[in-house]
Amino acid sequence: MDRIRSFLAVDFGAFYKEELKSILSGLQGTPLCVKWIDPEQVHLTLHFFGSIDQKAIGSVIKNLEEVLAGQNPIEVYLKGLGAFPNPSHARVIWAGIDGNVGELEELKERVDQSLEKIGITSEKRFFKPHLTLGRLRQPDKNLPAILEPFSGFICPRNFHIDRLVLFRSDLEPRGPRYSPMHYFMFRKADVQ
Repeated sequence: MDRIRSFLAVDFGAFYKEELKSILSGLQGTPLCVKWIDPEQVHLTLHFFGSIDQKAIGSVIKNLEEVLAGQNPIEVYLKGLGAFPNPSHARVIWAGIDGNVGELEELKERVDQSLEKIGITSEKRFFKPHLTLGRLRQPDKNLPAILEPFSGFICPRNFHIDRLVLFRSDLEPRGPRYSPMHYFMFRKADVQ
């Protein structure tokens, strides 16, 4: 049985590349032991499938096409830095997403409910829209002080979410390689 490691996400591509490079250059000069993410590969995961049977991919695509038909674009922007599960015991450093977050949360809820109908369960964690910037190899008690200079970070340049991408994730020695398998295009905004 062939299985594919995959996830559904908003692909930001290089849209925030310069802003994220600026943040990363400030953080990379610190003593943190972190595996940093390529700023051009940042994405907002809406559903992580893990390893899924390749034959199930067709059902997932059909199901999501129905759920996402008629979905309006969503405007978001970057705001704040933080860490999961918290700065004192962090494993992940992230940039926050703000803007029409309520619409994004509703979208995720619809996606999760529709996938559960075809037997694909969702993570039960609280959904906090974010872009992962790096993964700490071990928690660092100095992280709250290191993140403090970035507490007011905001990039009000709106990103127009007009599609979701089903990605294949292949784990390689240099890190994961993401390949798009399917694009779910949103409805075009009405022209005034």
